[in-house]
Order: sequence, then structure tokens, then C-alpha cells
Amino acid sequence: MKRLLALMLTLLLALGAVPSAFAETSDASGDAAASTEDAHKHHAHKPMPPQARKGLERALENVKGTPAEKVIQGLLERAVTPEEAAKRLKEADELLKKHKKQLSEEEREALKEMLKAARDVLKEMKEEEAREETREALLERVQALQSLAQLFAENNDWQAAIEAQEKLVRVKKADEQAFAFLGRLYQKAGKKGIKTFVNGEPVSFDVPPVIENGRTLVPIRAVAESLKAKVQWIEKTKTVIIERDGVVVKLTINQRVAIVNGRKVMLDVPATIRGGRTIVPMRFISEALGAKVEWIQEGQIIVVTDEATGQPADQPVQQPSEPANEQPASQPADEPTAEPAVQPAP
Repeated sequence: MKRLLALMLTLLLALGAVPSAFAETSDASGDAAASTEDAHKHHAHKPMPPQARKGLERALENVKGTPAEKVIQGLLERAVTPEEAAKRLKEADELLKKHKKQLSEEEREALKEMLKAARDVLKEMKEEEAREETREALLERVQALQSLAQLFAENNDWQAAIEAQEKLVRVKKADEQAFAFLGRLYQKAGKKGIKTFVNGEPVSFDVPPVIENGRTLVPIRAVAESLKAKVQWIEKTKTVIIERDGVVVKLTINQRVAIVNGRKVMLDVPATIRGGRTIVPMRFISEALGAKVEWIQEGQIIVVTDEATGQPADQPVQQPSEPANEQPASQPADEPTAEPAVQPAP
């Protein structure tokens, strides 16, 4: 049992959960406990991942009524840095191998449970730390790009400002303020025509989008590929079939009735062919496939975002209302800022 306690204490140190009684009486682990004191304070507020907690709770059941119970209970209450945890886990593994033959089957099983649970904790800690670093890096990138775009705009370098802002919307995929500022930059630069972004990425068309009866039609294949949807063309019936995540949409050229998962839907504008490409109503096809569509009037930008796509940074981008105090370029043809929902066919 003494060896079991020594191993458990080492494992306990892996996550910085040493009860004071053990820390004071263990010569071998005293220095390690002291070295992790600051890390305890930093990480004590973090909750233990559910999977790891369950593993430790199982281990706790195996040592009920023994001095080891307090050790595991302490392990359930605190955590330490991933680096320190990795170091101590290695030591615990080595000790387990060294004394394996001298331990009872029950002791070995208890230690295995603890090691497995501790590794789960370590994995979760590393993943959480990586997520935090990613969010911080993205936030810094957003702030840097925002500053660059504004700096270029203030100096009337519209192309450089556009490039910086286009990089920004790749990160802030659904931020309307960021796209609105990009639209104003397009106007300042005199860039006409409809621009389309899917999940922050610009979509290029070999046939330009068109507006008919207040609806924007775009080449379906480029949009479908951007949304990772499959497209099939049936020449005999002039029908295009789009599939994504269990949704099947069928549109027939020059027909105002579409089929979505077997249900008839009436379109304001039918699919048609332009320049050898099938063009379809952008809002209808995007929303049918589970994406969100926004229309930015200034600069004529279509913003398509998967419903599951969020913002990497916590706050929306704060953009100036105007890039600079100059007269805007001429306004391209308008599209309604909002479109009514497509009505089911009778």
C-alpha cells in the first residue's frame, strides 16, 4: 500500500492536486509540489472535463476507505499546466512499470484507472489551451487587419484597403459591419458588379451574376462547390439537382416550381441558362441548403454563411461609417435589401 500511495502521490502531482498533509510528509515530492504552486493558482478555476472526472470517480470507488481516497479526491479538485502534467505523468508511468510486479492486482487496476483519467485531463487541457491561443491569435489578426484597412482608406489607397478588408472578412465570415465597410471601399474604388462571398471566401464566376425581377441569379456550380454541395445535370429534362447534408433541391430550366426534398416550392424567378451556365436564384438555393444570405446594398455584396459558422473573435468588428470624406462612386443598380420568403406552390 505504501508503494501505491507513492505512485498515487506522483500522479496527483501530475495535475497539481496535492493535499497539504501529503505535500508536507513526502520528501520525494516536496520540490515538485512547490514548483507547481503558481500553476495551481492560475488553473484552479478551470473545471475538469466530464470524461476525465468520470475516470477519476471510478478510481475513487476502488480506493474507498484507504488513505488514497484523499489523494484522488484532491485530484478531482485541481489542475496544473499541460507541461507540468506531461512531466509528472511520465514519472508516474515509469514508477508504475518499475513496481508493477510488487503491486496487487487491485492496486494495479486502481493506478491504471488514475493514469487513464489523468491522460484524459491532460488531453483536454492541451486542447483547451490551443483553442484559447487560437482565439487570441485571431483577435489580434482581426485588430491588425482592421487598422490596416482604415489606414489605407484614410490615405485613399483603395486597392490596398480592399485587400486588407477582404482578408478580414475571411476571419469575420458573417460580420455585417465588416462587409458593409468592404462595400463602401468597393464604391470608393469604383468596383461595380455583384460580388459574392461564401463563408468569407470570394466566389469567382465565369458568367457574371444578374438581377432579374429583384432577384439575383448566379451560376449554380460555383456556389454549390463553395458550400460543398453536389451538383448533377440531367440533360434530357434540363434539370439541375443539388444535394447537401440530406437536402435535395431540383430545379428545371425556365420552370418556376422547384422541388425541395419532395416538396414543391414556387420561385419568383426560374433557373435559366446564360453563357452556357445554369444560373439560379441565389437566396433560394442558399437558404434551401441551410445557409444564411445577406445583401449589402453599398458595393453590391452577397454574403452567404453556413448557419453553424460563428465568429472566431468575441466582438463584432467596429468599422468607421465611411472610409473617407470623399464623394462615393456612382451607385450600381439596386437590389432589394430584403427578399420575401419563397412561397410553397399550391
